[in-house]
Amino acid sequence: MNLRVSSFVSLFVLVVAALACSSTNSSKNDDDNNSSTPDAGGDGATTDPGSTSLAAECVEGGAGVTKDGWTRVIGGDFVTAKSGDVLVAIVYALTIDDELRAASHFAEGVWDRLLGADFTPGARTSGGDRAGELAFSSGTATEIATGAKVFITVTADRSNGVAFPVIAIAPDEATLTGALPTQTSVSEMRRYNYFPLSCTGIVGTWSTSSLTAVDTNAGVKVSSLRLDLILDAASTYTLDAKVSTNEGSEQETDTGSYTSAQQEIALTSKAGFRNKTYDAGFVAVRGGVGLYIVDREFSGDAWLLFRTK
Repeated sequence: MNLRVSSFVSLFVLVVAALACSSTNSSKNDDDNNSSTPDAGGDGATTDPGSTSLAAECVEGGAGVTKDGWTRVIGGDFVTAKSGDVLVAIVYALTIDDELRAASHFAEGVWDRLLGADFTPGARTSGGDRAGELAFSSGTATEIATGAKVFITVTADRSNGVAFPVIAIAPDEATLTGALPTQTSVSEMRRYNYFPLSCTGIVGTWSTSSLTAVDTNAGVKVSSLRLDLILDAASTYTLDAKVSTNEGSEQETDTGSYTSAQQEIALTSKAGFRNKTYDAGFVAVRGGVGLYIVDREFSGDAWLLFRTK
């Protein structure tokens, strides 16, 4: 991920970052509710740029743009926001793999993965490694190409085996904290990669899949999940969920009606066991958009779904 210091004068050049998306085994807790690793784009769950591109008004100044002094640019692998001398990169979903799990501090592992080729870190303050906490790492760094000194904060929300990193860079700590005083305020910049459901159609099949492998005393226990949410033009839905383990598999199919508003989707099950309203919106992902759904009662239960049909 190339974030050049010279971009403090102009929006920094977006250089496509090759983010690893491999599903791997580990018995270490991902701090992300269920330690699963969604296959972001594999196993049929691929984005379709032709049918999921954001409407122009959402990108260029409509309902999807927050006008509070930050200039947003949507790139191939991250959304950037700039205000004064502070640059923020909202990185698209990053699969949690064994290398990230093995880091002494999770956010430092994310920092090294995304910025290691361009910046040499100095002293860093890191934390948030326990379940339910926001992983963060802040400190000075030196740009390898120019020798310039900067201050960087990296945060990483985690949910269902995926990290959602945010990187903030400024010439010094005072400049960065003047704009974004806390790790939480850095993480909340994710709102710049969030667009209302009116930006593009939600009718279609939205899918994700995940794999979990845990080394137990009885051997390695493997489980996988495939989730397909079908939303049709008649405002009815079908939710298919299949869970497989070493011991067998179970499948649930639920049907009912749905309604959607700018930032929510409500499901009313025919069977009566899923009558809930979820926070929902589109997020830019590699090659298109994803449908991001969050349980209002349990905010840690969040899913990033990709259009498959």
